[in-house]
Order: sequence, then C-alpha cells, then structure tokens
Amino acid sequence: MEFAQFPKNLSYNIKTLSGFSKTTVKLTPDRTGKIPHGESIKVRLPQNTIVDLRTFTLFYKGTAVSTGGANVHFPHLSSSIIKTLAVYINGTLVERIDNYNTLYNKLYDLNGGDVDQVAKRFLENADPSIGFSVATNSNDVSAGTPLIKTRASTPSDTRQKFMVNNWLGFLSTCNCP
Repeated sequence: MEFAQFPKNLSYNIKTLSGFSKTTVKLTPDRTGKIPHGESIKVRLPQNTIVDLRTFTLFYKGTAVSTGGANVHFPHLSSSIIKTLAVYINGTLVERIDNYNTLYNKLYDLNGGDVDQVAKRFLENADPSIGFSVATNSNDVSAGTPLIKTRASTPSDTRQKFMVNNWLGFLSTCNCP
C-alpha cells in the first residue's frame, strides 16, 4: 500500500503558519442598545485573521414585553430569536437560512434535546417553563429561587441572559483549530 506525500507547496505553507498566537475576540453588533423585535443586526469578523468559528457565541439579554397586559416569557431555546441567518464572505452571500428558529427547534427536538449536554447549555433556555430569581446583592450561586413560569402570577421575563453557541449550516461546519 502506498501513501501519498505532501505537496511541496503545502509544507511551505505549514511552516509559515508557525508562531501564530490565539486571542479572544469580542464581536460587537453594528448597533448597540435595545434592538426591537423584527430588526436585524450585523456582526463583522476581524479582517486579516484566522478565526476559530467553533467558539462563535452570541450572548444577549432580553425582556419580554406584552401588549395585552398578561405576563409573557421567552420561548423554547435561545436560538428562537433568529428568524433568518445569512452569512456573507467578502460581500458574497454564502448561506441564507430562512425560518432558522423553526429549523433549529425541530432538529433539537428530533435529537432528543441532547439531554447529556443540558448542564453545559444553561443559557440556551432548554426548558422555558422554569426559571430562577437571584437576589441582586447575593453572590451565592445556590441562592436562586425557582420560578414556575407556567403560573399566571409569575412576572414577565426581564433582562434575562441568553447564549447561542450551537449553530446550523456553514457556522457549524467551520473547523480551524
């Protein structure tokens, strides 16, 4: 059995990548402050760098606002806020996923919700029927009071923290360790 050899150009390119460093990059959207329902945001990656998209994470705080006076809460999974995901590279559309929220939720539910990983995904709102309230002046992690969000008396979600770090499509296939 014969094994193919590396092309000479490839070994040169590998040598030129030696000595690079890794740094954490905080991406900021094109707008700050409150972003109303139905609006879009854009995030630009730094230019002239190699970006490890396996660690691409979206953090946000949300407040549920009711127009009818009843208390409201965020839906199942933090990815539910993404209606359309579009990825552009150098101004060229590489991928567009319409109804991203529905697709993500269906795939999550079909996979059984990755029950083993729920503890790692505490900001993904895997179970929207339960929440926790922590006193403002408390540093004790175990001091949270459980909130049963299915009760009508439970107040609407305000300034709730979320995270999206599991992606579909192009962002999930990027691998540059």
